[in-house]
Amino acid sequence: MTKLWIGVLTAGLCSNAWAVIDGEPIDWQAHDNTIQISKCTGTRIGGLFVLTAAHCETNVGLTWIKDAHHDEYQYIVESVYLHPNYVPNYVTEDFAVAKLSTPTDYAHIQFLADLSEPTYVQDAPITIDGFGGLNNQPPARAHFQLDYQVQNYPFRIEAVQTSKGKVAGGDSGSAWISSSDEIVATLTGVTSEGLNDQQQVISGRDLHYAADFILDTVNGWHYPTIATAKGRTTIEVQSLHRGGAVDTAYTSGDATIVAEESSCLTGTIAPFERCTYVIDSGGSKGTLHLSDTESVRLNSASSGGSSGGDSGGSAGWATLLALLGCWHSRRKHKKLVYTQSV
Repeated sequence: MTKLWIGVLTAGLCSNAWAVIDGEPIDWQAHDNTIQISKCTGTRIGGLFVLTAAHCETNVGLTWIKDAHHDEYQYIVESVYLHPNYVPNYVTEDFAVAKLSTPTDYAHIQFLADLSEPTYVQDAPITIDGFGGLNNQPPARAHFQLDYQVQNYPFRIEAVQTSKGKVAGGDSGSAWISSSDEIVATLTGVTSEGLNDQQQVISGRDLHYAADFILDTVNGWHYPTIATAKGRTTIEVQSLHRGGAVDTAYTSGDATIVAEESSCLTGTIAPFERCTYVIDSGGSKGTLHLSDTESVRLNSASSGGSSGGDSGGSAGWATLLALLGCWHSRRKHKKLVYTQSV
């Protein structure tokens, strides 16, 4: 067993900061695929699923989400799947996919890169949108560039800060977005804070090493759950099916598939391949059914999730108690240094 020392500030509940520090503000409604998930950050994929970090489940437990369309917590995490190679506190594949009990609304979609190949490109720019904890604020954006790939653990990659914004506790699980607006990795921690609020170095996991895990877990389409359509509207989707997919789509209500203009009808769609459905609509309510269990609601955005109700208040008390614990622990532990055994 090789001992590997890594200075890491794990992005979890007990953190010295509560937001993407000095990050670029973003319009959460326009980026509603990014959500809070139990003190971490996640990205909606495949309708019912949320991509995040595995240590968010083992350190905190994933039970609720908060999205751009609700003020309260929604306790709709039905199950959590961890990458089969993940081992807590070791340098392993720190990936998790949470499944929701109901497909809540999101219109914005960012596609996964072609994960059949490694996504790491030296010096490539990336952006990260995160919440940094329970501050009831919309996400903010930080800018980094890919800087290092660990030779013995190629799934572990690092990036260095290139602008004022820095990541902080609660940003774990955030997607690393390439210049082509594709998801290439997820955030797992902070390696070095740098000097004078510059040159922060962060660690993440290349999603190429989660390709099979994602396909096995989702095994469906990656798509927005809501869309606005009037006249001819193009809806792009991505296959996250094990072995690829063929078209079985149909419509209901005020929606018709324009077959001759829809690329999804041309044959087998390979894993991570994208295709389009062109929809003709008069602007009234309709539905594009990708399958019997996967659908895009047209012109009818409304809450698909349960209300937090009184449970949200309970979470608030729990959070206050947890923060008291964090305050106590910070007197002893400002930064964590883990011994990683591989």
